[in-house]
Amino acid sequence: DTAHSSVDGRMVKCRKLYMTDTGLAAWLAGWNSVEALMNGAAAGAFLETYAVNEITKGYLNSGTRPDLSYFRNKDTKEVDILIVENGTVYPFEVKSTSRPDLRLARTLRVAGPLGLKQGRGGVLCLTPKAFPLGEDVAAYPVGLL
Repeated sequence: DTAHSSVDGRMVKCRKLYMTDTGLAAWLAGWNSVEALMNGAAAGAFLETYAVNEITKGYLNSGTRPDLSYFRNKDTKEVDILIVENGTVYPFEVKSTSRPDLRLARTLRVAGPLGLKQGRGGVLCLTPKAFPLGEDVAAYPVGLL
């Protein structure tokens, strides 16, 4: 079972679809320049898609099928990426900022509602280097994926 299928009464069950060709997605959306994409309304969605694709490729290249999902409950608490390994959930938010702070990680405590052990989470973002945001959460450069 994935974290997605571990349901409490307030979880919303739905899937996200990520395009693996972000260049094609940008072209289909009419964003034909880097500036249009980086400053457009969908910049965060494209960065999240990039992060999910890179995490997936990393697992597949090591011969492992990733257990990835996302979390959203009826209170609209959402976590962009959940990586589940051996009964532990590692939650990540993806943000298109270079100056993340702990507020961006406020939704990462999801293990309890999912019935899983909480692992170290983080904010994948445009920061140039990794640094701690709190006791069990850090900011990570999305470029390291």
